[in-house]
Parts: sequence; structure tokens; C-alpha cells
Amino acid sequence: MPSIQKNLIRHFIRGYFDGDGTIALGVSTSYYKTKDERIKVYKYASPHFSLIGTKSFLKHIENYVPGNYSYRDSKSEDMKYMVCSARKDMFHIFEYLYGNATIYLKRKFCKWNEVISAISK
Repeated sequence: MPSIQKNLIRHFIRGYFDGDGTIALGVSTSYYKTKDERIKVYKYASPHFSLIGTKSFLKHIENYVPGNYSYRDSKSEDMKYMVCSARKDMFHIFEYLYGNATIYLKRKFCKWNEVISAISK
């Protein structure tokens, strides 16, 4: 993590996300039995936030960006994915990255709005 003023860290992280981050929306399916033994299918929006970087760098970012993260391997041994798929955390991550922000990659911001809108229903 570069040595920058604390009040600029979230802007740095937003810029890093714009370059090396992903926000996506998938669909998950759950199955359950009703009292009369019928199988019900429930489909719901499933968000996915991730950043790629070295694990030590991502651990620093994790200290600032609210959420519960797991780490996944990438094609490179030195790089990892920091991943969050918890719906409740998406709102906090979005607010941290974009709250009162005026500079951001429009394409990623629009994707975030699509995800937030879908999981708000």
C-alpha cells in the first residue's frame, strides 16, 4: 500500500478497483421442500465483488473496505483474488467506494448501480 494521506485512501482504492476489480451479478438457485413434499425453486440475484493483487496488498485494502472476504487463487502464484459475495456487504462496499465521489470509471459505477438495484428488491 502506498504511503498516502488517510483521507485519500478510499479514493486510491476506488481507482484500484476501477483498474483491477470486478463487480458482477449472477443468479443463484435454492431448492426446498414444502410441507406437502413438493420441491420449490427459489432464484435470486447473487452479487460478486473482487479485487486481484498480492495477498499482502489486499490484506491492507481489507483493513479499509468493510466486508467479509475470502481469498482465491489466480493463474499467477503471486496473485490472489479478494472476494465478497455477501449481499449485505455490497451496500457497505459501494458506499465506501462511491459515497460523495466525483471521479470514477463510469462503466464500473453503472455496474455497481445495477447490482445494488437488483439486490435491493
